[in-house]
Amino acid sequence: MSTQHAHLHGSTKGQGTERSQIVKRETVFQIIGFGLVAIGYLASTVFVLQRKTAHLEKPNQITLRIAHWQLEQGLRHAFDELATEFTRQHPDIRVEQLLVPERIFPNWLVTQLIGGTAPDLIEVGYGIDDERLARYFVPLSLWVERPNPYNQGTALEKLPWRDTFLDGMYSSYNPTLQDYYSAGLNMHTVRLYYNRGLYEKIMGVGAPAPTNFREFQAVFQKLADYNGARANKVVAIAGSDYNGPLLLDQFLSNQTQKLLLRLNDLLDFSVSKPDTQMAYLAGRWNFTSPEVQSGLELQHEVGRNLPSGFQSLRREDATFYFLQERALMIVSGSWDVRTLKAQAPFPIDIVSIPLPTPANPEYGKYVLGAFAENNDVATRFGITRLSRHPKAALAFLQFMTSQRGNQRFVDTSYWLPSIIGVTIPEPIRAFQPIIEGYTQGLAFNSFGADGRLVINQNLYRLYGDRQPVDSFTRSLEEDLRPAVRRDLLQEIKTRRHAIAHDDTTLAALQWKQYRGKSSSETVRKMAATRLNQDLMECGAYMLETSLDSIQK
Repeated sequence: MSTQHAHLHGSTKGQGTERSQIVKRETVFQIIGFGLVAIGYLASTVFVLQRKTAHLEKPNQITLRIAHWQLEQGLRHAFDELATEFTRQHPDIRVEQLLVPERIFPNWLVTQLIGGTAPDLIEVGYGIDDERLARYFVPLSLWVERPNPYNQGTALEKLPWRDTFLDGMYSSYNPTLQDYYSAGLNMHTVRLYYNRGLYEKIMGVGAPAPTNFREFQAVFQKLADYNGARANKVVAIAGSDYNGPLLLDQFLSNQTQKLLLRLNDLLDFSVSKPDTQMAYLAGRWNFTSPEVQSGLELQHEVGRNLPSGFQSLRREDATFYFLQERALMIVSGSWDVRTLKAQAPFPIDIVSIPLPTPANPEYGKYVLGAFAENNDVATRFGITRLSRHPKAALAFLQFMTSQRGNQRFVDTSYWLPSIIGVTIPEPIRAFQPIIEGYTQGLAFNSFGADGRLVINQNLYRLYGDRQPVDSFTRSLEEDLRPAVRRDLLQEIKTRRHAIAHDDTTLAALQWKQYRGKSSSETVRKMAATRLNQDLMECGAYMLETSLDSIQK
């Protein structure tokens, strides 16, 4: 055998050995892959069987299902704790929570309601209008006037369930339907979160947080100096289409406080959205009003300290900016405190948003003072008419909104309470609502859907570099008035629809009275419905005549 032939033979033999090793490795990987799949399948089977077995172990136990979209840190655990304690007190009832992402919740809800598969308790809000509320949810008026049985042994035990809420259950009352359809677990406020370590690098060790707008401006200037020639510059405030408005709308409201008083014909420190829009069409105010121009200038000044193009960023983008220390501060509500503190690799401090005061030489002219924060209750749950266990659902709803139940929820979730006498945990004391203060002024959310759409489509101009306030103001001249008029016409239509709905309700109540099945609650509801109908008719008539006079 020649040397060349021997070399080729050895090479071929080596290649064969190599291919054999590759085949063996692939076989091993396949075996491992099939093994992992088998293990996963067996684990899933065992898990399902365990769950089924757990149900079979207690054949007389019923399962309550509660659905919500609150996916923030600690919320699932808070609901689990409430469910565990409730089951301990009621061994025949098991509670299962269904977590549905916020974006798909409305579509999921419609499918469940129409398909007849809705859970026993559903968070009221997204996707639930008055029609669905009346058709698919149980009114609670029979129970709100009675004491909550789970408040026995507390200072609230003799109070009506309604009077145990910090807002008197105002947020749960539907004026159109004249009834209560939900009960809520918490309140929320908005604050400024900041990176304490990074803040001290910029402002100096032990530097206090800004408490007024002049000090806020000083932080912006110091940060600009800190960035200097740095390649990776730090943004002052993380922003997005979600939390940008949480911050910037407050500055516009701050500057329009006195303007709102001028529009408040009833002198009750409250101007409704339709009244605000009608005053706009009547020429009593517009975006060239000095108070509004000052508010827009202020929004522009603060908005320059958010990331460029923040209106196109999502909530998650802003959160990443802050957690990655690419932003010094972020504005969000009390709902994010546990999530941000758990994920941030740095200490976080929390303060109120530093707005201009009347003493501010540049922006104080139109300011009345600090805002009083409302105490509207959120995360409200209603009992569905499709519930197979309505009594158990009511019991769990009352348990969650009892003083002890709400304290347990607050201690675990770090959300503000909805019930009187519940102690606010130390980590969220900064979010305690400011009760004393002045009403907020006008803001972009004073407009209806069409009006806000026109504003949002042109909002990018307000944060540009070339005459931003003038450019934004002029961009609204052509399209905003027709949009506001469409919103008011829709408001009139909504009120007319509510009046027709009240006709049906009154007919049913009168028939009940005619049949001799009336009660004190029936009489109360008839009186309240007639009053609501009168107010709706009066409001619709005033809007129609005002629109006609403006058009003429």
